[in-house]
Amino acid sequence: MGDEILGENLNQISRYIDYHEKGYFIHEFRNIKSANFIFFVASPLARGNYEIVMISVVIIDEDIDPRSYFHLLKQFVAECKQIDDVYKGFHLEIGQNSSSQDVYEKIKELMHKMVLYLNDISLLKYI
Repeated sequence: MGDEILGENLNQISRYIDYHEKGYFIHEFRNIKSANFIFFVASPLARGNYEIVMISVVIIDEDIDPRSYFHLLKQFVAECKQIDDVYKGFHLEIGQNSSSQDVYEKIKELMHKMVLYLNDISLLKYI
C-alpha cells in the first residue's frame, strides 16, 4: 500500500476522536481497520480541564480481528493514566522543562512496550 493512501486512511481515523465518546471502537475504511480507545486525562492546560486522547492500532492484515486488541488498548489506557501529570507529556512545547520531558519519556516507553507486544502477537500467527 502506498504511503499516500495509508496517510489518507490514517487521517480518516484521527477525525473520529470528535465523533465518539470515551471508550473502545472499531473503524473500517477501505482495506484498513483500526482498533481505537478514547480516554480523558486531567489537564489544567485544556479547556474543561481534561485532554481527550486516542490510542489506535492500525490493521492492514485482513485475517486479524480488530476486537482482539481491546484488552491491550485498555491496559495501555490504565497504565497511561497512572503516570503522574501525564498531560505534561502531550505539551512539550509549553514547558520545556525536565518534568515535561520525563513524562514524555514515560509515555514513549509505554508506547514502545505496546509495539513490542504487538510484534510478538504478529509473529505468533506464523508459528
